[in-house]
Amino acid sequence: MVWTILFYGLGHVRLGKYEFSSWAIHMILLVFFSSLVGIVLKEWKFTRTVTRRMLGFALAILLLSVLVLTYGNYLGGT
Repeated sequence: MVWTILFYGLGHVRLGKYEFSSWAIHMILLVFFSSLVGIVLKEWKFTRTVTRRMLGFALAILLLSVLVLTYGNYLGGT
């Protein structure tokens, strides 16, 4: 948990006037990577196929949301 706060602090400082979006990006990536760890550790092994597809869809939406937030910050900074 300490490493997530470290990375949050490093990223928060570099966002400048768009630092308000850093908490959203941090939380999204926390859920995204913890779900990936669950997949790697086969925690989803005995779930239904529909559930695993829904998880994949949710992870894709989370990744897309981070990309949209960071691209929006990029456009606002230029």
